Amino acid sequence: MSFVVILGALGCGPRARIVGPVPAGVVATWSPRDEFCVVEPPDGANGGSVSAGSGRQVADRIVHVVVERWHGKVLLLEGRAVRASSAGRRCAYTIAPTILQWDRHESSLMHGARVTVQIAIERRGASAPLRSVRFEMNVRRPAVFGAGSVVLPPQFDDAVIRLLSPD
Repeated sequence: MSFVVILGALGCGPRARIVGPVPAGVVATWSPRDEFCVVEPPDGANGGSVSAGSGRQVADRIVHVVVERWHGKVLLLEGRAVRASSAGRRCAYTIAPTILQWDRHESSLMHGARVTVQIAIERRGASAPLRSVRFEMNVRRPAVFGAGSVVLPPQFDDAVIRLLSPD
């Protein structure tokens, strides 16, 4: 029991924050027949260091939430260039995440990460996003657990749910 208290005191769990949806008050409704396209964003980078696989991790989690929560049909698109051509003709809505920050930092005592992802949803034929949310995470853990990769916490799913839920 004291081990759990010590870990909590060290700030080992992820601290997550969800901002949005923006704009507020936009009523969003989805039909079971609607098909969603999820665009895989480029991997997050910090300076010259790229976090390989981070774009796929973000896209896969969004696909998982849409399928599990809304039983929606989802098409995963790789690369933003594909969005205009494929998604515009095929999908009723396009979910386009952007990794704004994906920063891992390591020291001899602590390992941590800062992640910021903006997620927007666009209606077919629209010139601007219908609404968007921003997910921010800061996590630290003792070096004894190893560096490992950055894993998105369950709060990321909450951000996707907030994006797609009616106000």
